[in-house]
Amino acid sequence: MKSESGNQVECLNGTSTWGRCIPRSSRCNSVPDCSDASDELDCKENSCFGNFQCQDGKCMERMYVCDGITNCWDGDDELNCESWQCKEDELKCGASVPSPCIPMSLRCNGQPDCVDHSDELNCTEECGSDEFRCSEGWCIPDVWTCDGRADCYGGEDEKNCGECLCGVLM
Repeated sequence: MKSESGNQVECLNGTSTWGRCIPRSSRCNSVPDCSDASDELDCKENSCFGNFQCQDGKCMERMYVCDGITNCWDGDDELNCESWQCKEDELKCGASVPSPCIPMSLRCNGQPDCVDHSDELNCTEECGSDEFRCSEGWCIPDVWTCDGRADCYGGEDEKNCGECLCGVLM
């Protein structure tokens, strides 16, 4: 990496899908974000720069630890979840175990990132004119209502849809 400051790090060749820099949390997450993969260099030697390190040395983002899905080959990302602690810039999903920590920036972003949707509860933002407000407080696009898939935690986006009347295409 070229330089690190604040919440961003600069790619060696200065190019990534985000521009010159990538979010610090994307450093050593086993996904090359810089076009030259410089964000994945020296990870094992530096304890994954704050991300989680599996027993075999693989690095991954902290939000995938204690999420109920085994990501490390030996499953150590799903061990001792009752004692897994979030950092100050993270939010603990729900109260159950397993329960991952997600970046605080994902709170109230209109997209549930926690299985129990707790990251989208009690949000006070207004929905746009082309959006539907779920009872939990988050907004979904109107086109997601009555589409046969519940996007709201309570499924109210699929209620009171009426009868589907299909036309014939010519």
